[in-house]
Amino acid sequence: MTFYIISVNVKNTSANQRFETFFDAVLAIIITVLVLKLVQPAAPTFAAVGELGNSFLTYLTCFLILFNIWYRNHNLFQIIDEISHETLVYYGLLIFARSLFPYFAIWLAFNVNSVPAQTMFGLDFLITNIIYLFSLNSIRKANPGQTLSDYKNVHTYITMIIILVGFVLTYTVFTQGIFFCCMISTIYATTRPDKMQNEIVDSDRFEAFIDAIVAIVLTIIVLEITLANEGSWQVLFDLKLEFISYAISFSCLL
Repeated sequence: MTFYIISVNVKNTSANQRFETFFDAVLAIIITVLVLKLVQPAAPTFAAVGELGNSFLTYLTCFLILFNIWYRNHNLFQIIDEISHETLVYYGLLIFARSLFPYFAIWLAFNVNSVPAQTMFGLDFLITNIIYLFSLNSIRKANPGQTLSDYKNVHTYITMIIILVGFVLTYTVFTQGIFFCCMISTIYATTRPDKMQNEIVDSDRFEAFIDAIVAIVLTIIVLEITLANEGSWQVLFDLKLEFISYAISFSCLL
């Protein structure tokens, strides 16, 4: 059986919105999965929380990375008219690379002095940036009338250069160099001087993105309630605190 892939441009506005919604949903799920990968403190003390400092710092870095991706992608899709098959392929690769993010992020969080863990985290970060540049180029070709400043924006390459410096540090004098450079490049990308120039923010899309995260979190909270191991009222009653916690969390999220 032979499969044929038709290379066409998608000009329908609703199709573009559907693609963006799918991409947003994937990012929302990845952000939620990152939280699930966090280990709870071994004891209800500040010292126990402090022992997980690397995990929380890794999560913060990953969250900022994913939010930057969503922010740039959202504003980009508000000014273009069509997407090509080539763009879809690149975004598929982008989703694949980002879906591995939680795995390598948590591996790094618990093995901060591991060169392989540092390397895989940095490679995922670097590959994502490279794929994003290729996707911008494909969008530029599909929309010749639009000026996509990010494609040739020097600030985009500065973040990649910072990551490459991290590789040099990790393999020479500082094992944790990749993680710290990834963190620095993320902060730079979040606060870079040109970030707010010619940007369009649609509050409806942002609300939908937040709603997706809240919906996923609510579902996960239910799944975290311990399953009663016997069919008796007493066993169910013993779980009352978990149900109360869920009710409080549900009320706060709504």
